[in-house]
Amino acid sequence: MTGQEIRDAAAFQVQSSRDGHTWVPRQPSPNGIDTMVHGGDHWYTDHHEAWVAANGLRNALTWSEVRIVAKNKAGEVIGAQSIM
Repeated sequence: MTGQEIRDAAAFQVQSSRDGHTWVPRQPSPNGIDTMVHGGDHWYTDHHEAWVAANGLRNALTWSEVRIVAKNKAGEVIGAQSIM
């Protein structure tokens, strides 16, 4: 899957993993601080907004891998983009 195909998807979820195998969904923190909390089923509809959130999470979690998962309009997961 290309980066353009990911960006053109319908929805995006930020996830993190300590081992690269078990991925945990993340959602914006309810306290408004620029962090994310474990769990939830939050999907962004804008790739840039998801990328900004994922990049901020990646900078905060130096011990963890972070990715953006994309799904199409039918709700099927179509790919993932690692945030380095």
